[in-house]
Amino acid sequence: MQAMRSEKKHASTTCLAIAILLVPLAWIGCIKKKTDADVIREKVAQMVTYMEREKIEDLFALIADEYTDAENRGKKETRIMIEEYFNRFNGIVIHLLDTTCQGEGPVDQIMETEALLSQGAAMALRRLAQMTGRYYKFKLHWRKLSGEWKLLTAEWIEIDRQDLTEKAVDGLNKLIPD
Repeated sequence: MQAMRSEKKHASTTCLAIAILLVPLAWIGCIKKKTDADVIREKVAQMVTYMEREKIEDLFALIADEYTDAENRGKKETRIMIEEYFNRFNGIVIHLLDTTCQGEGPVDQIMETEALLSQGAAMALRRLAQMTGRYYKFKLHWRKLSGEWKLLTAEWIEIDRQDLTEKAVDGLNKLIPD
């Protein structure tokens, strides 16, 4: 009888130990792992912050050495262009209105985003005067280099408000209510 109680106690202790180990493992399995698209969205948001705060070193740390844009500017020429912008204008404000990822490749990702860009002074007047900046559509090609996502190419065009996607218009309406 004593042996039977000892076996039951050992079995229940073993079951408890297994349960204690399995519950955290099951919980960890429920945590959503970030996709590559999620990571790139975060990097785009970081780039916006760096542009607005004129943190050029941090911004260019996210850009591949092989970077080119639609005007065939490399990383060095793009840096000069951005520095000239910072010297000419007082601040920049960027609002991402719609961002979509195309192609879930393990090495390459294409992200398209629509954004409202304006100078810092315009931001203070935006709600009062219903004024806006300029709308742009960006196509950003990201590549995973040495395990890190870097911006490889960028294209952008200025677009009219009526050319914004429905999701971008929704984002704009939240930013600047009618």
